[in-house]
Amino acid sequence: MNKVKYLFILVLSRILGRGNDFIVGQFRKCGMTIGEGTHIFSNIPAEPYLIEIGSNSSISTNVSFVTHDASVGVFLGRDNKSDLCVRIKIGNNCFIGNNSILLYGVSLPDRTLVASGSVVTKSVTESGLILGGNPARVIGRVDDFLEKNKELFLSLQGKSSAEKKKIILQSNKLVVR
Repeated sequence: MNKVKYLFILVLSRILGRGNDFIVGQFRKCGMTIGEGTHIFSNIPAEPYLIEIGSNSSISTNVSFVTHDASVGVFLGRDNKSDLCVRIKIGNNCFIGNNSILLYGVSLPDRTLVASGSVVTKSVTESGLILGGNPARVIGRVDDFLEKNKELFLSLQGKSSAEKKKIILQSNKLVVR
């Protein structure tokens, strides 16, 4: 989906008051496979039919799905073999952080967390891992992250912007890591 169409759908979803369900519905119409309860806050590539995202996952802002690589045409000749197009698969209950990049052929199992700014170049098979860096590597476990930070969690779902601000400012703690 091109950027202009994505921005139009984003604005239309807010005007209609239908939010992320409307956006996910538009991505499905473009051929993307998306499970129930998944939230997407990024645009998708030109080949949405090469992306599969499970249920109850969240794709943050500015995430790039690189399903297409035209570099082979430079080396093999554009009239011979010009492109490489490969699927990306994300499991259930996954989180892909802001400004992350997922390269073609990557498959992530259920309960994978990709840290913001990561470049995921390879698949992982074990669930419950945190990936981070460039290139992304295993930097932790989801269960350990949840346990370590449980005192900082907030309940903001369904709250207005004003309510969110109040809750965040009242509970904001300086955390020394």
